[in-house]
Amino acid sequence: MTEFSRGEPCEFSCTYFCSRFNIKNPHIPLQKCRECHQMQVNRGVLMCNNCSVSYEISQDIPDFRKPQLSSKNTDKNYLTEATAKTYSLLWKKIDKRNETPRYHYNKMQEVLPGKIVQGKLGLEVGCGSGLDTHIMAKENPSVEIIAFDVSEGVYAAGYLNRKHENVHIIRASSLNLPLRGDIFDFCYSFGVVHHTPDPERCFSEMNRVLRQNGKASIYVYEDHKDNIWKRRPLQVISMVRKITSRMNKRLVYALSVIASPIIFMFFTIPAWLMGLFPKTRKLTTHIPFNFGKSPFSLQGDIFDRFGAPVELRFNRKQLDGMLKKTGFKDTQFTRLETSAGIVAWASKR
Repeated sequence: MTEFSRGEPCEFSCTYFCSRFNIKNPHIPLQKCRECHQMQVNRGVLMCNNCSVSYEISQDIPDFRKPQLSSKNTDKNYLTEATAKTYSLLWKKIDKRNETPRYHYNKMQEVLPGKIVQGKLGLEVGCGSGLDTHIMAKENPSVEIIAFDVSEGVYAAGYLNRKHENVHIIRASSLNLPLRGDIFDFCYSFGVVHHTPDPERCFSEMNRVLRQNGKASIYVYEDHKDNIWKRRPLQVISMVRKITSRMNKRLVYALSVIASPIIFMFFTIPAWLMGLFPKTRKLTTHIPFNFGKSPFSLQGDIFDRFGAPVELRFNRKQLDGMLKKTGFKDTQFTRLETSAGIVAWASKR
């Protein structure tokens, strides 16, 4: 047991992922598995027996980023690390709740032609603070879910999902998934790809780890070139982002808190009022920040919009071409009524 346990013991499920099968003797008695089931490395180091590359474990979560990010000092690595720091700040502000309301997963499921969660094993690409992970795991207790994020949001996600034995959380980059290929039945990603410096690589990695005909459910920002109501404000936002994306992130977050009630008053309230009348109800979907719930409910979205180091936008033709190029087929597109983005549903070829 001491060979595998370093740190404080916790309960976990080793179904599918027992490291004993990569040790010298693969024929481990079932009783030994039962003993190992009671232990988890709470903190320490996870090391590959073949190449001796090691990964730090903190608060039960292994961090697979360091060797990849430090191997080459490229612009992509710099932007990935900057994104990790930005969203680490954001997710630290999220309450560590035990129960969650409807979230992105529920809204995505309503507009997709099939079930997001399929098969026995799934991957959430960019779990943030773990709200969607929590809902998926609770509704599908027989499905194992690996969720990861590049930021310190994984620790909030680990706390929120601590009671779900079917959830396994790691810290990693979507551009370098530390996972075997052809093993996942589904991939789910909401609002992540457009914040990566290489979206094509991100799609390629999702495709690599999916089984044949495995499903991918993806939400990304839209460029709104065909919508003047949103195109003009977006141009202004893009100009402001040239400054705010380079500013100190704590200052940007403070400004987001201040701006939230102002934007709520000038955008959300008019959208509510227009929604009361049948003739203007459809126009509410064209108004930015129409989804606010209270004066300070928009601060996270504002910070996401103005603080992210990378923000890319796509149209359906561009997104379809990128998905096909990276090995997907049967792509279908739709959108969420209250979000300014595209929902894509595709299968691995």
